[in-house]
Amino acid sequence: MTNDIARFVSHSDANRPYVKLGHTSIILKPCRYLGGTMLGLGIALPRIPGHSDLQCPLLKLTGVPCPFCGMTTSVEATLRGHFDSAVAANPFAIVIVVIAIALLIAPKIKVLQIKTMYIKMTIPTLLVSSWVFELFRFHIL
Repeated sequence: MTNDIARFVSHSDANRPYVKLGHTSIILKPCRYLGGTMLGLGIALPRIPGHSDLQCPLLKLTGVPCPFCGMTTSVEATLRGHFDSAVAANPFAIVIVVIAIALLIAPKIKVLQIKTMYIKMTIPTLLVSSWVFELFRFHIL
């Protein structure tokens, strides 16, 4: 019975990358598409009339910024080389731009395996840090 289960699991996972115990595999192809789209829009959006009128829906409705407020402005500023403006808008976008460029430069890397514990700690920490930054930037804290 155990061999049947092992055969079933190994057969169904034949097309998936090997995942180490306690790790999460991130398939990078969709991340490349998203990163490339973000970089393309970051270059194109400043040329669109009325673009500067876009505002965060949460900020507009409640007056409270979300953790992602300033990301678009920061990505655009980073791509134009205005790092001081990018840091003032949202410093986390600079990291995202660097990651997107790295994904496009290294297309041979298909899968990234990260310890699940690191993901569980890093993502909430970054979100909270970004939100606290925005709350200070908008003088709410």
